[in-house]
Amino acid sequence: RTRNRNSINLIFVGRIQKEKGINELIEAFLSLNDENKTIDFSLDIVGPISVNYFDELKASYPSIIKKIKFHGFIKFGDELLDLYDKADIYLLPSYHEGFPHTIWEAAARNLPIICTNVGGIGGLIDKSMVTFVEKKNVESLKNAINKLIYSVNDTTKKSEKIFQFAKDYSVEESAKKLINWLESEKE
Repeated sequence: RTRNRNSINLIFVGRIQKEKGINELIEAFLSLNDENKTIDFSLDIVGPISVNYFDELKASYPSIIKKIKFHGFIKFGDELLDLYDKADIYLLPSYHEGFPHTIWEAAARNLPIICTNVGGIGGLIDKSMVTFVEKKNVESLKNAINKLIYSVNDTTKKSEKIFQFAKDYSVEESAKKLINWLESEKE
């Protein structure tokens, strides 16, 4: 899916707080920008953020914070889907999770996904669908981004596999399967 190796747009969607791995994400982004002079990295961060945490981020990363676009909360719909469509890689470096719906949103838009294997994530998807990284590990995150950029075939296979999985297990498809099962039980 990565369309242009000279420009890579990364996206995070979720609550913007330290436990979501935001600091590691910003540090990986900073490092990628410093090390790759031929690639222009951009980062969209979508979700609610407290004023205190935003001020903390601005103080901690004054040189890079201007290159990151904080969108605030965007409800599910065309505007959010448009941001996913403009992105090249979806990132969720959380310390803990249930099973975040944003993974399904990214999968439905055929985006390569990098996430931590925490909470319910590993119970539903596996490394054949996403790229797992170590939590609280900037190098792991940075290496995964680089790998997805330069391993186009592997990246495409993972994106296609999770896209198909998300399609097969959408709410609508799951409801149809349940109805079919209930009807078969009556007989």
